[in-house]
Amino acid sequence: MTVEEIRSYKQIRTPDYSLLANLVSRAKGPDRTMAQFAEVTGIGASTLSRLVNHNIKKPLALDVIIKIYECRADEEDTYLLDSLARANGFYPADYAQRVKDHDSMAAKRNFHMNREHQMKNALIAGVAAAGCNISVIDRPLLRTENLPPIYPSRLGDFILKLSADTMTGKTRNWSFTTFTQLVEETEPRFDAKYYARRAFQSCSELLLLDAWKPEALQDYKISFAFIDKAILGEFWNAVSIARVHTEMSLILIDPVSYRVLDEIWIPGDYNPMTNISVFRVPAPVEEEMYEDTDDFYEEDPE
Repeated sequence: MTVEEIRSYKQIRTPDYSLLANLVSRAKGPDRTMAQFAEVTGIGASTLSRLVNHNIKKPLALDVIIKIYECRADEEDTYLLDSLARANGFYPADYAQRVKDHDSMAAKRNFHMNREHQMKNALIAGVAAAGCNISVIDRPLLRTENLPPIYPSRLGDFILKLSADTMTGKTRNWSFTTFTQLVEETEPRFDAKYYARRAFQSCSELLLLDAWKPEALQDYKISFAFIDKAILGEFWNAVSIARVHTEMSLILIDPVSYRVLDEIWIPGDYNPMTNISVFRVPAPVEEEMYEDTDDFYEEDPE
């Protein structure tokens, strides 16, 4: 991948801000301060600081991507350019054209998969920022040898396995299910109640297992993550009277910054891992303070 080749790339996806922050830190390297990196790249120090702290809301301009790459700490890291471009939502022109040619349903599915990916990143980063030692299990399966087929075979979209010394001295499994729908993006006939009902139906087998065979969920915490506050509210109206036997919570994620805004527990007879949400731990911020600049934004087309 060369600089000239990447100039033909097209912006087709929302940036993965978590991955982008990691790649910028990788380009800076461990031996330079952010101010030193800013000086060699010609990019504002405040811009770079906001990048690594997930504090941007638009894709980077292509020239900024190139500057970061050309001033990378490890000159042999030739894969960094393509990684930066893709994390920023840039893809080769032929691939971009194929995506554009897909029908609207495929494009919508792709959009929601990208949103689900960013929600997952936000949840993992939030737990890790609290100092929890975790490992990620994708597409988690529930052992169902002794359970009737009406019970779920999968337990959420992914699980974080918390090491024994993290909370209570024993290994815990934290299951997450993400709901990517925003009401404002849909037709008027599909309101928050409609999507909350669909979310509830998708979780009905899990809630049934909690009601009839809660021992199967021993040492599990289960969270349902939403990106739409209204849908979360309607879902809460349905589950808040359930009196569950397994620790369960609802999580709200900001649809722009992909930061966790709140976590609320569903009432029930269980012992929570903690009474305080781990997501309330502040994100790390660099000590240096800089003036804000907008030199990293891609110009909006007129």
